[in-house]
Amino acid sequence: MPKLIDVFKAMFIVAGRAEYLLADVIPYWMGVALASLSFEIILDNASIVGIGFCIILLIHYATVWINCVYDYEMDKKYKSRLSHAVDMVGRDMLLSFSILFILIATLLVTHISMILGRLYLLGLWFTGVITGQLYSASPLRLKRYIIVGDLARGYPLICLLLFGYLIITPVIQPSFIAFLIGHIIMLFGAFSIAEIWDWSDDLEAGIHTIATIWGFAIAGFLGLMLITVGSFFVIASLCALLLEKGFTMFSICLLLLIVTHIIPIYECILITRNVDKDYFTTLKPLAQHHQYWLCLWYLSELGVLIVLCL
Repeated sequence: MPKLIDVFKAMFIVAGRAEYLLADVIPYWMGVALASLSFEIILDNASIVGIGFCIILLIHYATVWINCVYDYEMDKKYKSRLSHAVDMVGRDMLLSFSILFILIATLLVTHISMILGRLYLLGLWFTGVITGQLYSASPLRLKRYIIVGDLARGYPLICLLLFGYLIITPVIQPSFIAFLIGHIIMLFGAFSIAEIWDWSDDLEAGIHTIATIWGFAIAGFLGLMLITVGSFFVIASLCALLLEKGFTMFSICLLLLIVTHIIPIYECILITRNVDKDYFTTLKPLAQHHQYWLCLWYLSELGVLIVLCL
């Protein structure tokens, strides 16, 4: 019998994909910060913001657990630590807790929607949750289909940003629209590079992606173009808000944003230049870096938003 602490680690750290927790939590807080632009406003809405944060944690775990359960056979070949975690906790246990967490989160979203009088939050919630689960869950398993899989993977992340914003204010500002568009574009650029990293696994599993259908060159070039364009939108939207903070603070934040967004662009250039090299020794290691880009972007952007809230 495994120890309770080992089961806990398997459930909340390994199968709970702790490495992706920041990537799910930070968009919510960015939405809150963009809507508030003031710590005073955030504190005035502390109870709503706190409930929203609990909702994000619940849906993160529910989604990654379902992903682990339905990717079990594929993970046994390529990510054995995940399949081992499913074995340790139990498939039925993970599915049961996923359903429980989704139900609790749905009740909390309903509570917030009723209090704020914004029932569209429920619509946003349901579309995001359903899309997130269908990405991996059978029989649809949307990840198998080119483009559709990327849409199903990215839409829930965009919902997190929107949810954080809309629980503070229903008024959509132009700067937020630009920021949102930039993030959508950057996400799909990062997914295109991720598909190069997963190419061998996806090919064997019969998952259709840009890299497996159209090749490394198109996936790499598309990733480069999308990340570059998306970065421009994000940086421009934040700079427009930073103008009121004075030249020194504006310059520091602008430099931070440029550096953290130029690194992925540079790495995309390396990838596109090496598409004809050996996949396993050169291309796959380069493409693997994509998993750090989201945290790099999110942390720098959240840092700038914290400055804006001061």
